[in-house]
Amino acid sequence: MKTRIAAATARIGIAGVLIAVATTTTGAAAGLARNSNACDGGRIAFMREGSGPPVIYTMSARGGDLTSVVVGHAPSWSPDGRWIAFDDSQHIDRMRPNGSHITDLTPSLQNVSTYDPAWSPDGRWIAFVSAPSGTRDAALWLVRADGSNLHELINAPGEEEHPSWSPDGSRIAFDSFPATGPDHVFTVRFDGTDLDRITADALDAWGPSWSSQNLIAFANGASSATNNIFTIRPDGSHLRQLTNAPHGVTLGLPSFSPDGADIAFTRINAAFTSAEVFRMTVAGGHVHGLTPGQPGFNSAPSWGTCR
Repeated sequence: MKTRIAAATARIGIAGVLIAVATTTTGAAAGLARNSNACDGGRIAFMREGSGPPVIYTMSARGGDLTSVVVGHAPSWSPDGRWIAFDDSQHIDRMRPNGSHITDLTPSLQNVSTYDPAWSPDGRWIAFVSAPSGTRDAALWLVRADGSNLHELINAPGEEEHPSWSPDGSRIAFDSFPATGPDHVFTVRFDGTDLDRITADALDAWGPSWSSQNLIAFANGASSATNNIFTIRPDGSHLRQLTNAPHGVTLGLPSFSPDGADIAFTRINAAFTSAEVFRMTVAGGHVHGLTPGQPGFNSAPSWGTCR
């Protein structure tokens, strides 16, 4: 399944062309931008890909008030809501939510593919993935939010992806994508020690997100036609399936709300021609789309707090 997502949302080389793009709003939802409830539940950043380069958008956590921000990939909202980290395929960048103050945090990384940034709960660190160009040797890296102390955290067997921090910042969850065999979700200490696999082979698990309530959401079936979203405790207990996707439909890339009560996620249709951002409760209820009718592949949500 991960191969299909990679094919559909292939990263476009955009280093050096990061530009703020025009702000837009959608129909009746535009009124949400200025009323007193516009920040109810925070805002969600996501990525849209189609005929041109990938563009990062933000929207109300209820859907609507869509605002295009910048050309980029895989947005990640800082815990205080003041910054969004993203990648341009080669570097990790940081910007204000309105697209201003763009800073390259990894300028010393050369001839690499770099992606999937994730903020630590205290906002001091960003975990991300980096691999030498043309290889499948992705490792987890860390960099401080100001761009200092750049270093590799762990290069485990397989291709590490989708880091997500524990609520106390002591551990990082990620999935490892091997050349053959199933994906697994692992956790590792912040210093790169104590690697622990928490999912079984049968799950073929990928794309973890660690909630403020110490629950990890992920998708199953990385190599299958149909993917569903599950939750699990960090010790591998209390596995629970939240969704029942129709055959061929991909549900994945979950992102918890700041309070851990809800999950935003990506839904790719069975024809693999479009994707939407959806939302549900942590129990799997009240499932509804946040980007209905929007063109292209809308995916990789990151739920930010309101200021």
